[in-house]
Amino acid sequence: MFCVFGTGTTLLASPLLLLVDAPLPMVARVSGIGMALFGTASTAAFVSKFFSGYVLSVHRKANEGPLVFRTADLFLRTRRTSVYDPSFIVRSTRPSAKFELARRVEGAQGGQPGTEETVAETTDAAGKVLGRWVVSWKEGGVGECRAEGNIVQ
Repeated sequence: MFCVFGTGTTLLASPLLLLVDAPLPMVARVSGIGMALFGTASTAAFVSKFFSGYVLSVHRKANEGPLVFRTADLFLRTRRTSVYDPSFIVRSTRPSAKFELARRVEGAQGGQPGTEETVAETTDAAGKVLGRWVVSWKEGGVGECRAEGNIVQ
């Protein structure tokens, strides 16, 4: 959220830098504004990309039902990701992430070949589904997973 405020403040303050009398040519002022905007916007994009999956809380009702991970987006809007089958959670190779949803699974848990099932869903605070993690089952209990929509992986 701090990154968004920083970008907004830079954007709002930029016209003042053009109006204030200073011994700098206009090209230098515009270049400075451009660098400041690029710096704050790229920081906000970096935070959004690499820290959007930061988990605020995890809960499960009486060891039944899905694992629910509560996260927040760049604007601090609540996202809830419900994982219906915890065996799809694996160690992550991505930087700044410990776990993620598996892209491929093999083993006895496999469904019928040619079928698909939803492994996880991400919803907003109102309960609207934003994305799903879907597994497509192949022969031999192999499942290929893919994202549909915007899911917190």
